[in-house]
Amino acid sequence: MFGDVQPETALADKVVHKIRYRHGSIRAERDAADPDQILLTSGRSQSIENIPNDVWQDVNQVFNNTSRAQVISAITLFRAQFPEFGFLHPDDLEYRQDELGTVQKLRLLAIVAVSHRYTKSYSAENNNQNIQFIASEAQKRVTSGPNLALIQTFLILSLCNWGDGDGFNAWMHCGMATRMAQGLLSTGFASCGKKETLSELEKRTLWTCFKMDRLLSCGKRRQAMFPDEEMHFSLPINDAQFLFGQQSTQPSTIDGSLRSYGPDDHLVLLIQGLRIWSRIHTWIAEGGRRQPGMTEPEQCPFNETSYWHRIKQDLFKWRESQDALMRYPGTKVSVHAQRGQAERFGYINLVYYISLLFLCREFIPFSPVDEVKPRGPIEPPLLKARGPDAFWSQNVFELYDAATQISALLGDLEHVGCPLRTPFSGLCAFSSTLWSIYGAAFPNFMGFTEAQTAEADAQAQRTMSYLVRIRQVWRLAEEWIDVLNTAKSIMTRVSGERRVKGSRYDYPELEDSIHLAPLQGMPRQTFDPSSTPVNPTGDDASKLHQLIAGDAEDGIDVSERFTFQDELTGGNEFVGEDWWRLLSFCDDPHLLSTSIDNAGDTNSG
Repeated sequence: MFGDVQPETALADKVVHKIRYRHGSIRAERDAADPDQILLTSGRSQSIENIPNDVWQDVNQVFNNTSRAQVISAITLFRAQFPEFGFLHPDDLEYRQDELGTVQKLRLLAIVAVSHRYTKSYSAENNNQNIQFIASEAQKRVTSGPNLALIQTFLILSLCNWGDGDGFNAWMHCGMATRMAQGLLSTGFASCGKKETLSELEKRTLWTCFKMDRLLSCGKRRQAMFPDEEMHFSLPINDAQFLFGQQSTQPSTIDGSLRSYGPDDHLVLLIQGLRIWSRIHTWIAEGGRRQPGMTEPEQCPFNETSYWHRIKQDLFKWRESQDALMRYPGTKVSVHAQRGQAERFGYINLVYYISLLFLCREFIPFSPVDEVKPRGPIEPPLLKARGPDAFWSQNVFELYDAATQISALLGDLEHVGCPLRTPFSGLCAFSSTLWSIYGAAFPNFMGFTEAQTAEADAQAQRTMSYLVRIRQVWRLAEEWIDVLNTAKSIMTRVSGERRVKGSRYDYPELEDSIHLAPLQGMPRQTFDPSSTPVNPTGDDASKLHQLIAGDAEDGIDVSERFTFQDELTGGNEFVGEDWWRLLSFCDDPHLLSTSIDNAGDTNSG
């Protein structure tokens, strides 16, 4: 189905390493392969481009054209890249084609379609057609009643839509999965009356609905479909128990007391972490500190009575519930890579650092052009209590440290041959890059030395390079890259000219339109190059000219080198729309369009 390819990639390197060690070699160097590609292992099926169009009319025919080797490779890759989908089981590797129903085949084809994105032969156009075929076949079966495999198929489709920036269909497919799951839950699964009679696979599917709902619903105007109060069944058992068919002796609920969770408990950690992340992001997207009552003394972040402080404490408690082996950078990525668990380790730590980053940045001015030290918000609405200087300094430190840890973590994952290239890791790379640009643009406010400023600039380069490679797999990253170009341009101009045009809150209609704008073809009216002269000095000092220094040595294609676009102008003014677009995007960087203008258009997105 999806092209014959060879194991020449970063993820395939892990398999090569295991073979070497198994045969007694102690070499740990990576193959001289392109580290910027993740390929599936080879199979004997037809290349996707060669499958006749008439085959794509029947699920069984398509599945028959997909080799077992491709399906198994796809499952392995999918499980590594998306640990939040905890319903994959060894039985999936032992399937017998003649025993699979149509919906079960559809589910496996959805996994293959996702995994094919990581191959060198990936074609966005063909993959979109495949996804549309799978979605169409799944939707035909919606009214036939809820089905566990169908729920899982819709969840995978939702992931694809999210990664492609297709917010409407991501929302709809996740909603279909959620409503089906709720329907099954209300009937007790297989006519069982008690909720705790759910099988572990059923519970893991329900919790995957919960996690995807939290990932997609935490933006502006996207309410959660699976509220906490409906999750009244126990958390999943750990991976070892699940894989070996053991039963848990101590079932726990999401609101239960936290204990110490280790590497095999990654699913529970992700459930709890994404729940906190969703609360943080939802609060920010709905106004954050601008919400009514948030300027009152009792709601100031430095007071223990504030919502901000309470949710931050919840985040810290979740972090403390993790075994020391699960905390980066105290534990190295390479340790988990040896166990084949680097991606899930990375994911859990990304959830922590992105949550901390979003909390801290809510009270940091976006344009501190005349500020010499942090002192809280300088744009309305202002807080009614000042707060200690030490709090604001610590807040800035934690923000930049979170951005730094995200960048370092993504780099370490790539370095050990386990790159995490998903929509969520793209969001983390975007946020880290944005605040690295910020640090380089406002060194006085950040308290940076000249060397620290240069390192912030270099860190932005490195993290942007990871985002560029994520873009090869997920189209959503294109918009993030575009916004980062805008950020670099604006912050350079603002810091250089020490002036900013108005306040973001003066443009509520514009901000609103930005939140609801479609992903493709978003308005981007910066300035008219024909009427505004380019900076005659040609000063390139503040531009980011290249990617990491070792790209060429690491085998990265020169065509993938990325530089921030220089949009500096001779004039000192810049059109306000770019500025407010950037700020609004920062609040809701998923930017999942819920517009129904293109609903039903199979050719859109």
